[in-house]
Amino acid sequence: MKDQHVNTDAKVKDDGVKRMPHERDEAPDDQGAKPRSIMRQAAADVDSGMVDTDLHNQRGVEKPRSDAKAQPQPNVKSD
Repeated sequence: MKDQHVNTDAKVKDDGVKRMPHERDEAPDDQGAKPRSIMRQAAADVDSGMVDTDLHNQRGVEKPRSDAKAQPQPNVKSD
């Protein structure tokens, strides 16, 4: 049996049909997408040493909470 050949260089024709996510991801003509400006800004922030750049001027977690104690319901079996 001969192996199936897939042309990975073929451009996707515009036939008016919406593509599934995996079809959009694997399309060879969409691989050169430029990064969005917010992603470029985030990369620049991280490169300049900033941390927690997504907090939107909100306080972060000061310290993690301690583990909660389990309180199982009395009439429920656990498998």
